Amino acid sequence: MGRISGLIVTLLLGCGAKEDTAGIEDCQVGDLSGAGQAKFDGNGWAASDGVWMESGTNITINLESDTNQNININAKKGADGTDVQTLISESQFPIVIDLSGDDGFGSVMDLRNGLDGYESSNPGGSGTFVIAGVDGDTLTGCFEFDAVSAQTQVVIEVREGQVKIDR
Repeated sequence: MGRISGLIVTLLLGCGAKEDTAGIEDCQVGDLSGAGQAKFDGNGWAASDGVWMESGTNITINLESDTNQNININAKKGADGTDVQTLISESQFPIVIDLSGDDGFGSVMDLRNGLDGYESSNPGGSGTFVIAGVDGDTLTGCFEFDAVSAQTQVVIEVREGQVKIDR
């Protein structure tokens, strides 16, 4: 009876551990109506247009919305410190990028009432971007970050972000 109880506990712990690691690192991009989608502070947001481009050893993603709240992601280095461009050229997917500053950052440009900028690299910001793959000119990935205004300290929570865009 003791061995069976131990086996059950081991199986339950193993299942719990697997669920705990599920998340953005297991990026699965579904069907998107535009270039990307996310939730801003819990509310739905969609990118009507977008592009990704190479910038030296980095890549930059620009996502524009009809609501004048745009997302930009700058990815510099993967989790092991290797340049993102090198990881892409070697097909080392998924590529996980920390968006708190040195390895990359996410930003929100709110153009509804002037120009308000929020970045995950500002104090209090954080986040992750996962490049799931690049097929030809099409990049797919997932992102989530907390973007902070340097002036007001207001935080925008960007969650459940998905992107599928061409160069």
